[in-house]
Amino acid sequence: MLCRGEFGALSAGRRQGGAILRAVVPSLDAAKIADMLRAYLAASGKLDPSTLTMDDPLVSGGLIDSFRLIDLALFVEQEFGVHLDDTELNVDHFDTLADLAALILSRL
Repeated sequence: MLCRGEFGALSAGRRQGGAILRAVVPSLDAAKIADMLRAYLAASGKLDPSTLTMDDPLVSGGLIDSFRLIDLALFVEQEFGVHLDDTELNVDHFDTLADLAALILSRL
């Protein structure tokens, strides 16, 4: 998991976009992104982050509904400084932490 200091660095860097985020945290990878997403999902609902794997189906498995999908998309845009198109808010991009981490990494 990322420590509080790293979240602060990410929050500062995200305002400047993906290039600054990569410079602030050059070792940001799919696992670290997934840890951040797990922490957010756990803090905003009933999900247990210790049992949520990279491949658990979030949307198709009923772990998040359409309202939480929008919340998650807003978190991703704000925390990582990436833009998500409305057409990407679907099971193809948000169904697993692995899918979402790959999408985020492709935008950084």
